[in-house]
Amino acid sequence: MIYIVEFLIFAFLGWIVDSLYSSFEHKKKVISGYFRGVPLCPLYGFGGIILLNSFALLSAQPGWIVVLASTIMIIVLEYIGGRIAEHVLEERLWDYSKERFNLHGYISAKHSILWLIVVTILYVLIGKSAGTYITWLGTHIPIESHLDVLVVFIAAGLSFLVTIKNKKLRLSRLAEKQLEDIQSIEEMFDFRKLEALRKKKHHEIFSRKNIDTFLKKVEEWNT
Repeated sequence: MIYIVEFLIFAFLGWIVDSLYSSFEHKKKVISGYFRGVPLCPLYGFGGIILLNSFALLSAQPGWIVVLASTIMIIVLEYIGGRIAEHVLEERLWDYSKERFNLHGYISAKHSILWLIVVTILYVLIGKSAGTYITWLGTHIPIESHLDVLVVFIAAGLSFLVTIKNKKLRLSRLAEKQLEDIQSIEEMFDFRKLEALRKKKHHEIFSRKNIDTFLKKVEEWNT
């Protein structure tokens, strides 16, 4: 249960920060978050759990080690989260492919440096007291220990249902917007992808394996 509380706190704070950052970057009001009307960014929720607990577990280590290790974990989370989101939701929630020194568009040098700055600030503010916060949350959450698993499963189930429903709506809106933005018939197709697919299939057809199989068949016919 304590992890759910940590998740909700950091997901909400992350939603505020991301909305402010996106609004500043795009010079207009931007409301972040995958769920329409829900002030939560799940990735920040998971990131908050990692940070708070890594601060507590590594409290005996020098500060620079704690900050560096925590930052690396957050960057890895961002990469894995981006891949999973695109695979499950069929939509890229962020794309850094136009930035220099990026990895598959999920993480980049610029945003990794920003994460380092954010983690450093959070460590200065709450790093030394992370263990105290976790203990305080554990003692002030009125729920029986044997109900923890049940609550987690219920929360996960509801989140899954909401995500699937929201996914259909978002994909429908994206498709409508793409159709509205089409100016010519060429824009209806991504010819670069079609050309890449053609080359791939051409390579597969004339692969060494297929050629060897064909020659073997010819030999069988001749005998």
